[in-house]
Parts: sequence; C-alpha cells; structure tokens
Amino acid sequence: MEDNFEQLVNELFITPLSIDVLSKLTFLIEQQTFESDSLFVSQFIQSLLVLEHWAWKQLSYDSYQWINQPNYLTLFHTFSSFNKNLILNFDNIEVETKALLLISCTVDQINSIFEQINQSNNDNDPFIAIISFWLNNLAFFIHENPQFDTSPIICHINQYIGRNYVMTDQFKFYLTQLQQSNLPQSIFTTKQLFYIKTCSFSLSSYLTAKAQNFLFTAEEILHHVGNKYLQIINIHSHTMELWSKEFLICITYLTGFIGGCCWWGGEKLTHAKILFSTEQISYDLVQGLIRIISYKPIYKEIKNERLILIDIILKFLLFILQTQNMIYVFRSHILLPDILLTIVENSSCDKLSLCAYAILSEILTDEKLKELKITNNICNFLFNILEQGWHHPLKKYKQMPIIYLLRSFSSLSKSNTIQQKVSDGHKLSFFIEMCDEYPIVYDIIWAFSFNQDIQQQLRSNSSFMSKLTQLSKECDNKQMSKMIHGILWNLEINHENRSTLEIKNGKRFDIMISYSHKDKIICKQIYDELIKFGYPQYAFQQQRKIVPVLLQKQYKPDGWLLFLIGQLYYVDFIKYEFSRAMEILFKELKATNIVDNNAGNVQFKENAVVTSHVLQMSSPKLYLSPILPEKITDWTQIHVQEWLTRHNLIHLSRLLVDCNGSSLLYLDDLLRHGDIKQTLSLLQEDSLRRTGQSLSYIELSIFGSLMNEQKLFLQSNVAAQVTTVASDNYKKCSLFCCRIM
Repeated sequence: MEDNFEQLVNELFITPLSIDVLSKLTFLIEQQTFESDSLFVSQFIQSLLVLEHWAWKQLSYDSYQWINQPNYLTLFHTFSSFNKNLILNFDNIEVETKALLLISCTVDQINSIFEQINQSNNDNDPFIAIISFWLNNLAFFIHENPQFDTSPIICHINQYIGRNYVMTDQFKFYLTQLQQSNLPQSIFTTKQLFYIKTCSFSLSSYLTAKAQNFLFTAEEILHHVGNKYLQIINIHSHTMELWSKEFLICITYLTGFIGGCCWWGGEKLTHAKILFSTEQISYDLVQGLIRIISYKPIYKEIKNERLILIDIILKFLLFILQTQNMIYVFRSHILLPDILLTIVENSSCDKLSLCAYAILSEILTDEKLKELKITNNICNFLFNILEQGWHHPLKKYKQMPIIYLLRSFSSLSKSNTIQQKVSDGHKLSFFIEMCDEYPIVYDIIWAFSFNQDIQQQLRSNSSFMSKLTQLSKECDNKQMSKMIHGILWNLEINHENRSTLEIKNGKRFDIMISYSHKDKIICKQIYDELIKFGYPQYAFQQQRKIVPVLLQKQYKPDGWLLFLIGQLYYVDFIKYEFSRAMEILFKELKATNIVDNNAGNVQFKENAVVTSHVLQMSSPKLYLSPILPEKITDWTQIHVQEWLTRHNLIHLSRLLVDCNGSSLLYLDDLLRHGDIKQTLSLLQEDSLRRTGQSLSYIELSIFGSLMNEQKLFLQSNVAAQVTTVASDNYKKCSLFCCRIM
C-alpha cells in the first residue's frame, strides 16, 4: 500500500492528470477515514503533506478548470472528511503534526480563494460549498486546539472574514431573511450558509481563543448582529417543529458566534450589556434558549448538528447563569433538571454532559445537588480539564477561562460523589495549589471538608493547616475569611474561640437555629441579626436552652436533631396564627418586649428552622428593618423577603426565597400579561415542589395589588421616609399597609 499511495500522490503532478488516479486516491483516503489508523498518518506524513499542498493549490487557482468534474469534487469532499476525522479521532497523532497538515496554505492562496467567492454570482456555487468544508475544518481545529490561534494564516483568515463578511450589510441581510416567521427553503443558499455557518464558526472559534488584536471589539460585533439574533430566537423558538436542517444549522452557529463574543469579552461584562440591554430582552432570550433544548426531538436523539446545537446552547446558558442575575427564570422551568439529566443519559459526549451538570449545579438546591449522581467518566473528565486549564499559560481549557470552570465546580463540590472522588483520587493537593491565585477554591475546599476522609487528609497537611490558621487571623476579605473559618470549624479547630464569645449586652437568647446551605440567603440575614445581639450561633456547644420552631407540616426531626430536641416543646407556626405563634415564641425566649408581627421580620423555608426577628433585648427601642431601595430592580433577595413578610405574605416568602426585585417584576409581568392559566399551573407545581403546600391564591391576589400599589407609590414619590426613630417608622409602615390593603 505504501508504494501505491505515494505513487498516486506523485502522479497528481503529471499532466494531463488521470481520472483513474483521482478515483484510486479517493478510495484509499475514504478507507483510512473509516479505519482512523494513526499508523497510516505516521507512515505517510510526507505524502499527506504533499497532498494537502496540492489541494490548497487547486482550490486557490483556476477552479473553473475542474469545478464541473465529479471526480475532483468527490476527492475534495473525501479529503475534507479525512481532515475532520484527523482532528476528531487520531488521538495518537501529535497536535503539531495535525497543524502542519491542516494549516498548509499560504496567505496568497487564501486571498485567491476569497476573491473567487467574492466574484461568484452563483448563490449555490459548488466551489463555495467545498471551501466551506475546508474552512470549517480549520475553525474546528482552532476550537479544539486554541493554542494555534496565533498562526499567521489563521489570523489572516479571520481578519478577512470579520472585515469582508461578518461586519457587512450582506451579513445583516441574511439575518433579516431569517427573521421571517415562515422561512422559504429558497433562502438557504450555499452562499448564505457560508456567511452564517462558516464565517460565524470561524470567527467564534478564533475570538474565544484569542482575546486581543482583532479589528473589532465584542461591543461592536454585538451592536452589529445582536438585536437581529435576539429577534430570530424570539420568533422561531416557538415553532421548532417547522425547523429545516438548514435553519437548525444557522441557529447553531449563530448562537455559537453570539455566545463566543460574550465569552471573548472577558469578565468585565460591559459588552454583555449590549445583548442583555433590558430585563425583558434577557428574559425572552433565556426562555427561547430553554424552549429549544426542551424540544423533545432535540434532546431525545442527540447526534450530528443537534449535538452541536445543544452543546452551544448549554454553554451560553451557563454563561448567562454565571454572569446575569436570572436564576429565577431557570428555576421557573420545573422540568429543566429532568431534561438536563436526559441529555446526560442520551449523550456520549463528555463535554456536553459536563456542561449539563454545570447548569444543574447552579439551579438545583443543595439538598438535590448533594444527591446528584455523577458518572466516573464525568468526574475524571472534570478533573482532567481543570488540570489542563490550571497548567495552560492563559489559564484556560480550550476557550473557557478556568475561573468559569471553578465557579461551576464550586457548586458541584457539594456532591457526595465528587467529594469521594477527590478523596479516593488524592486530588486535594491540586486544589490547595490553586488557592492563592483563585480564592474561590477555598469555598470548594470548605465543601470538601464535610467529607470525613478529606477531613483526615486536611489535618495531615500541616503546612496548609498553618496557612489557614494564619489567614483566619489576618485575612481582610470577609467572604474569604468566612470560607477559611468554615474549613477550620469542620476540622474542629478554633472551636474554643467560639465557645468563649463574650455577650456584651448581658442578654442571652435561648434559641437554636438549624439550617441547610441551600437557605443561605435567609440564614445569612438571621446570622447578621443575631450577631448584632451578641448571640453566638452554636447554641448546643454554648449549652443554651433550645426552642424548636416548627414551620413545615408533618415535619419530624431525625438523627442528631431528634436527639437534641425530641422531648422539647415546639412552637408550631403551622397550628397557630402567625401573631399567636410569635407570642408563644417570645414567651419561650422569656423576652421582655413583644413586637407586632408586621414590625418583625420572620422568614422560613422548607426543611429549615429559620427565625429572624428585630427585637433588641438590651434596649426598649426597635431595631429598624432594612430600608428598601426606591427602585424595585435594586431590591436584593433580602429586601424581597423583608417586603413579603412585612405584608404577611408568608407562603409567597417561602416560594420566592431566591427572588430579587427583578424577579418580582418578571413574576408580576407574567401574571398581568402572560398566559394566566399556564402561569398559575407552573406556580402551583413549583409551590408543591418547593414548599409542599398548594399555592395561596389569596396571597397571590394581594401580591398583585401590592406590586401595583408599590409601583404607583414610588412613582408618585410620596412614600414615607424611614427615620431613625423606631416608633415613627412603625407608624408609617402600619399606615402604608392599611392604605394599600
């Protein structure tokens, strides 16, 4: 075979070229594409390089002499498939060897190819189709091996594409065509697909690999094409059953291009504001993308272009989750976790599965996340890409900065499966190595430290323990300090410091707060309140009296909690009216002051005893609740909880525990302008899933009235100003509640 292949390659330069030579070469290359034999590439590297040079020369000059000859076309298509397979499957071939073969053209040849495209008046020119295959291979190679983005040829190709194809009116014209609700098949020409697929793919691969020295900025590109892309998604995500294969390709690579621009822009995110210019636009985009991956024929059979589409959309959704405050939109899709798990089950692609797990880590509660089963393949793949990203000069894995990988892993680190894999694989030292450069790793190690095996490994690392102890005394970063103290606490270090905490005001609370990490927003507020009262959070170690507060119907404690509180009197917020239950609670606490339930700030959520109040034991004055910002969009999750509980919307406070002001506005808009039947159905399902109780339609109607009143009240600018005098504040709050009710 050796003599045969080399001889056939040499005969390509004999004039006239025999058709028989082309046919035999096509057969041999097709055979090697199917077998994926690395030995063939190693043995015939010089002949393959000669063949690559010959192909680029034929493509760049006088294509009219062979373009209508089937044998030429078949050879080019077959060789293009071989090159794609070379990128995908020849793992034993050095990537430098692949680059030598694939990037074997000259700048003059590339210019000549583009000139032929520009001069072509045939929208379905077969030459453009062939060139698209070859340029797609180069884009795919850079996508998989971004270290070659500095190649002069790759730079020249993408500078030309950006200037002469993407940032042009012709590109926008093709996007305008795609905005039609009914797409005629005739618009999907070879030239259109060259612009939309090939140029978009090439540029997105290049930009996400190389974040500098490009002709245009991310802001300029998103200004040019972003709005049309948003409209295309809004229009066509509702009619996926009508999508043609060509339109699916367009959506796939346009989404990859837009998402690539977002990743390319870096962590400053000023460019992303162009795409996410308003809350409604952001909401519509996320809804549209989720609709696409939720379409059953898409996620039930994941292959070919569908696989690429899902992979691209998942990466884009992950970017949105990690950079935009839109988690409520994701969690409102109650079937999304099941769809993501189905994608994992149906996909043989580890990268796609990992991306699905990363999104699950962002949207699942900690309880569900802890139980999430992650396969051995995914665990190993995850550790591998983290190590590759850490050792990469630019701290990237392919196009993705390692900081984004760590953010996703921070959530996944709560999984029991991941923790055990870290322990069994002795991966802890790798994460310790990253701590100084990426403080988020302390949060990851904190999660690890709940695992007993990892606890032992941490204790045996004396240098790291000394470092943590020193940082616990000197660290000025509040968030990082909390992580470090959390690690030390789990290792039972510095407990004695906590047990001797001085209570300066002389008053002691007799209450224990037990909570899970998923309730961190509420629990952080409770923690802040109690610290203001000088109350340490570890009641059992302090030998405090324990007052259980029951907030969930039919809840029964077990394990260590049953041991502690099994024989104690429960303050039952389910059995009694809210104000009556508060009286009983304060009585149990032996409180000297009882405040009206509207002045208090009591919040609770499923499976968590989370009572927060505004009683200052050492002073007759009331502690003022957080002042709400004027704009609802500026409300944090804590502000939302304050507002809901102030108006006694207790069930909604549990249901909307993760919502900020923007989320409230989304919900209010859905209730007023959306499909009310569908919205109520989704809310009911969400309520049953998250709180174990049916949706309170009375509270929901009050919520709508309050939201309307809140908007009018703020617009008229006649809201009472909160003062530092507690009694005045209480009167104003009461009057405000009476007026809007």
